[in-house]
Amino acid sequence: MLMIEENRDYYTITGYTLVDITSTGVISDDTRYRNQQRNWETIKQALALRTQVDIAPAPAILEEDMKNLKFGTVYKGKQLVWKFTFVVDRQYVFCPEFEVLKTDFENVPVILNLAETAKIKTSMFDSSATHCNIYFEYE
Repeated sequence: MLMIEENRDYYTITGYTLVDITSTGVISDDTRYRNQQRNWETIKQALALRTQVDIAPAPAILEEDMKNLKFGTVYKGKQLVWKFTFVVDRQYVFCPEFEVLKTDFENVPVILNLAETAKIKTSMFDSSATHCNIYFEYE
């Protein structure tokens, strides 16, 4: 059961993905840097479908062992992971257990073959158990 502290004005959520969502700021050409930025813009747009969100300026890039995270079972060993944080002002906007976010992100197209190390088979976000390449947690 998800427990959230009562009497707060905001709720911080962290997202993790194996898709390269590097925030490059490039908006005018068709290079790898533009495609990374496109993926980051896709994240921000999908998050804003249901509520106003305050998104941290850029995702962090980490190298993590997959056994310590909640990605799909097909991903093994150490992989690059993009971690991003955002704030919402309504406690239950994405509840229960982020099912709404999973639905909003499921099958959203992304651009692959950028800097990601995980071998993602389809060019889309996937929140299924086997191929999950994006998930969320409360901080």
